[in-house]
Amino acid sequence: MKKFSFTETNFDLLTEMANISKQKTGLDYIVWLFPKTGKEKHGARIKIRVNNNFIPITISDDPEVKSFARLDAKKINKIKEWIILNKEVLLEYWNGQGDIAIDEILEKLKEV
Repeated sequence: MKKFSFTETNFDLLTEMANISKQKTGLDYIVWLFPKTGKEKHGARIKIRVNNNFIPITISDDPEVKSFARLDAKKINKIKEWIILNKEVLLEYWNGQGDIAIDEILEKLKEV
């Protein structure tokens, strides 16, 4: 088993990650947000945790699940609806590169 060690880069990412409760989003999953670091090979996205797996979903007008995980279509559609409803706020956090506090984001988020 590969041992995980903290480097400055992954420690910074861990300290900038934020999760949003089911009660705040109205979704069946906890949502994880990450700010852009500049090293990504992908665009803006959130992640949801399902059975110990983190499933990335793009932040856009037409969100896409970037995983082979199988999820209930009804639940996926609700997640996509939430992303579209909150797209500007989610992108504000993504593009803020850690300069925006999560409490500011939480005040702006809308529940589905």
